[in-house]
Amino acid sequence: INAEYMGDFIALALNEADVPALAAGHFDGFYSYFAATGFTRVATPAAWPALQQTAQQLGLRFIPCVGPGYDDTRIRPWNSENLRPRNGGRYYDEMFRAAVATLQSAAASGDSTVIIGLTSWNEWGEGTQIEPAQPYSTASHTYADYSPEAPDFYLQLTRKWALLLANSTSDF
Repeated sequence: INAEYMGDFIALALNEADVPALAAGHFDGFYSYFAATGFTRVATPAAWPALQQTAQQLGLRFIPCVGPGYDDTRIRPWNSENLRPRNGGRYYDEMFRAAVATLQSAAASGDSTVIIGLTSWNEWGEGTQIEPAQPYSTASHTYADYSPEAPDFYLQLTRKWALLLANSTSDF
């Protein structure tokens, strides 16, 4: 291809039925996005190994996304079924562990691409932020911080996982 501009085109998929259409549409891959396990089938870590396998069969890249928890009940009060508590970082660690296991499985099959999406840096409305958090209140709402942990707690967890991947003895 002789093109002035090149890119990777990655789409959000909600379920397995979306994936063949993405391949037919010449996308390079797909990602899970949602930080609430079970919110969609693709956002369910238990489904990630099968999604990775499907992606490989279709020549696509699968990018699992991890998040620290999920709570959008302030902006979507009807959505409490998707509330996922952070549990002092355990939820984030569990999602990272599942993403790493999925990518290790892919590496064993010859896929050397390692991309994990983070949902999100500062999406306070959905409670998925990992940016440093200080206690803050308005007249109508108190925003959650990471107490009793440090304001940069989730950045430190992210760093831990990045270092684990960088120092992995697996063939990524």
